[in-house]
Formats: sequence, structure tokens, C-alpha cells
Amino acid sequence: MHPAVLDAALHAVGLTGVGERAGLPFAWSGVELYATGASALRVRVSPRGEGAVALEVADATGRPVASVERLDVRPISEEQLAQARAEYHESLYRVDWVPAVTSAAVSESAGVVVDFAELAGVSGEPDVVVLRAFGGGVPDVPGDVSAVLERVLSAVQAWLEDERCARSRLVVVTRGAVPADGAEVTDLAGAAVGGLVRSAQAEHPDRIVLLDLDVDGASVPSEALHRALATREPQLALRDGALYTPRLVRAAVPAAAETLGSTDGTVLVTGGLSGLGAVVARWLVVVCGVRRLV
Repeated sequence: MHPAVLDAALHAVGLTGVGERAGLPFAWSGVELYATGASALRVRVSPRGEGAVALEVADATGRPVASVERLDVRPISEEQLAQARAEYHESLYRVDWVPAVTSAAVSESAGVVVDFAELAGVSGEPDVVVLRAFGGGVPDVPGDVSAVLERVLSAVQAWLEDERCARSRLVVVTRGAVPADGAEVTDLAGAAVGGLVRSAQAEHPDRIVLLDLDVDGASVPSEALHRALATREPQLALRDGALYTPRLVRAAVPAAAETLGSTDGTVLVTGGLSGLGAVVARWLVVVCGVRRLV
């Protein structure tokens, strides 16, 4: 059963008069699912004591879809909703690029560094393999993204299968693919490479590094490559010689407005006849001055 369909079915609970205030589903007992795939539901709601109901759910033809022996509803006040609205920003984060810290315990040399394009001619075991993943080779952006992703995927798979690289690290180099240090993203293909490589990093931890260069960068200076590897970070950006790494930080949220601004239009409230929808509808009219609700 699709969650949106189930949510719509629960709106009927508010029409039963369970409790004196709006409530939220709290505890489920005796839940049975008989069928899947229903896009339309018929719901029968029956009281089950104070603050609880039972549900019988059927499809449009009347065939049973699900049943709930008991659903307890916990009341929620407008004051609680207002408090939650004031505190929700504490769980809102954004990605920020901060200066990377280099570990002093790492050796002064990155070891044998090999360009992936020259890997076939190498007889020994490289310590680091550098794979350039620059976009711009195809005029249209979708084609460029597709071409670069196919090339990088093939290269990463080949590196993983190469026995000579069993103990090596792969550095995938992009250019202008992340907004580090206030820079604009100029290579959408490179940005897509970041998503692809992060999936590979999850499967092969500590073996693959993403390194993004300045928009005018063509290659990674050996000193910068050493510093990047010394951080032990999975993703970095090199900007004017400085290394940055992504971190989650709390997002700044502006103070909530007491009104919606213009109230000349029509406001659509899904499920506005009961439960939280009814509370929201009342708030829109009383606090925000909205005069047309659907």
C-alpha cells in the first residue's frame, strides 16, 4: 500500500470525533495486510474506546486490503505545533566546505604515482593511480555527462579488477565540479562523477579519493596530491593551493513569518477537514488572514 494512500485513509479518523483535539497516530495493534497495489480505498472506522479506533480497508470493489484492530491516537495541541515549527530548523543541515587538516603521521611521499592512461604499460604495483574525469568533451551537456560517467565507471571497474592495484589508492580528479570556497560549479559531468564515485567509495572504503581542482587546473601538483592523501579524507577540493573538505553544518533559517504576505489568492490544504489539516486550516484563517481555502 502506498504511504500516501494510507495517509489519505487515516484522514477519515478525524471525522469520527476521537478526542476533543487534533491527534496523531500513535500506537498500532493487530495490523494485517491482505492485498497490495490498490490505488483507491474504502475505509471503515469504528471507535475502540477512548482515543482509539479500528480500521477496515478495502479497494474500490470492496475486496479487503488491510485491517487494524486498534489504532491509538495521541492528541496534539496548537501550542505543541507552534513549538515544533519554531524548533524544526535544528534538524536542517547543509554542506559546507571547510579547510582540510593534514595528519602529521603520514609519510612524506605518496609513493609510486601512475596516471590511469599509462597504467597498462606499468609492470610494477603502483601506490596511487590518478584518473582524470573532466567534462566538456561533448557539446551537449546530457551527452557529456553520459560519456564521462561511462568512461569513469569503466576505468574504476578496471582498476578494481587489476591485481597490481590491489593495495593502491585511486584518486579521481574533477575540475570545477563542487562549490568549494564559494566557487561556482562549472562542470556538470564532473559533479555527476562525484555521485558515482561516492557509491564506489561506500563499497571500497579508504581506497578511492575524490579531488576537485580549480576551473583552470589541468593536473594535480605532486605536493598537493601528497597533502590530499595525507588528510585521509574521501573527498577534497583544491582551491588556490588550499585543500577543503565537505562537512555538514546547521543551516541558517530566517525567522518564521507570522503571515503569508499576500492573502488574495487561494490556499490548498490537503486533508484540511480533520486532524492536523484542520489545525493548519484554522491557523491560515485566524493568524494569516487567508479568506479562500480549498
